[in-house]
Amino acid sequence: MTMGTPLDAVIRTVDVGFGTTTAVCGYDEHNQPIVRTFASIANPIEANKRDVTAGSMSITRNVVVNVNGGTYEVGEDVSKTFDPRTARVLNSGYINSDQYKALFLGALAMLDAPNGVIDLLVGGLPVSNMHRRAELEEMMKGTHQVGDRKIVVKNAWAVAQPLGGLIHYANDNGQDTFHALQSQTVLTVDPGYLTCDWMVTSGMVASDRRSGACDLGMSKILESCCDYAAPIFKVDKIYPDTIDGAFCSSNRHLKMKGRHYPFPVCEGKDVEGNDVSVRYDFRDQIARVCREAATMITNAVGDGQDIDLIIVTGGPAQVYLRALQDVFPDHKIEIVKNHLCAIALGMQVAGINKFKHMTANAA
Repeated sequence: MTMGTPLDAVIRTVDVGFGTTTAVCGYDEHNQPIVRTFASIANPIEANKRDVTAGSMSITRNVVVNVNGGTYEVGEDVSKTFDPRTARVLNSGYINSDQYKALFLGALAMLDAPNGVIDLLVGGLPVSNMHRRAELEEMMKGTHQVGDRKIVVKNAWAVAQPLGGLIHYANDNGQDTFHALQSQTVLTVDPGYLTCDWMVTSGMVASDRRSGACDLGMSKILESCCDYAAPIFKVDKIYPDTIDGAFCSSNRHLKMKGRHYPFPVCEGKDVEGNDVSVRYDFRDQIARVCREAATMITNAVGDGQDIDLIIVTGGPAQVYLRALQDVFPDHKIEIVKNHLCAIALGMQVAGINKFKHMTANAA
């Protein structure tokens, strides 16, 4: 594989994950990829939904799509319209769901597709769903109606999501790193929202036997934290997005009932220094799930004697890092730069190279 550069052909990427959806929409004037990432929430709405602000305060980055007679809103600002009491609906059968198709069409609507044509669209799948590769590719191909646009996808290609992270790591670190990886065995760990995936590659070729996934993704951490926090805050149920927001916020604050608390530990004071009755320590809840995931990985790949490098990608990469360091104490472990969107960026590079090979073979 060579490093990818934009072609005259239209190559785009849509990676629908359990937690987030990322679209590589096109390129700017400096040939840098334009990326949009949003929560994988397809918010069902009424087609003629009334805007109570009469348009004065309702400008969002969301798009509205229609799937099988239903209307959904997706995008970066979906949290403004989504009911946090509603659980996310994506599951292991998600390719066939209306919600998945809504996320896919919403991302498709964001793409720069000159003349409404995409020559190759790249999609991603968790390792545990790679047996559905042909099914996803068939779904992506063809003519799609998105709002008042018709987009024709001529060719589609689905790749394993951890591979996208590895390719982005190679591309981001230059030709020397790429050539070094040709003779190295690499473990790529991709903790996502629903599953924690991993892939072992030797010379950039994946080993199916040593690659896999477990249901110990970020949603398990949020579930554990919610169960722990409910009695502390004296509520029946904590919304998962409340805890997720604490992980994602730049200042690591937990927002509850208008107050802001330090996260993951609160020792009786809010972030403003006011005395509060709340005390908690989420660290054990977080570490337990991460340790279980790390153990599953070592059960599959062994003690790592033959592994030269471990890289971690995906949105929650930092959350799982300590557990991986504990089970692989002697290894070099790196978090991929731009780890939230690294998978899609790597898939885009792979798609460009794939198209080069397709056209070369056709010639």
